Amino acid sequence: MNTSYFCPKCGELLVYDGMLVWRSGPRPPRNLARKDVAFSPRADYERERIYHCDHCGAEFYEDVEQRHPHLYEEGVRGQYVYSAFTQSWESPSTG
Repeated sequence: MNTSYFCPKCGELLVYDGMLVWRSGPRPPRNLARKDVAFSPRADYERERIYHCDHCGAEFYEDVEQRHPHLYEEGVRGQYVYSAFTQSWESPSTG
């Protein structure tokens, strides 16, 4: 299952590229993300949903294990957290 998000940087709809799944070690390159990944309940797998913005070119990923909507921008420290109250993304927090 993927979720449609608007880009935290420019507001355009993000494109879902697929999911990265790996067992351990370094994170694989984002171009290995696949859309046809079945969800496995195994706790020893890392999972990230991968997105990009066609409008501004930003690339994002989301750790599947977190409960609240959030996005990490590739190469940028911190995360965007979605606020249901303001219905917008809060700027990256590095805390």
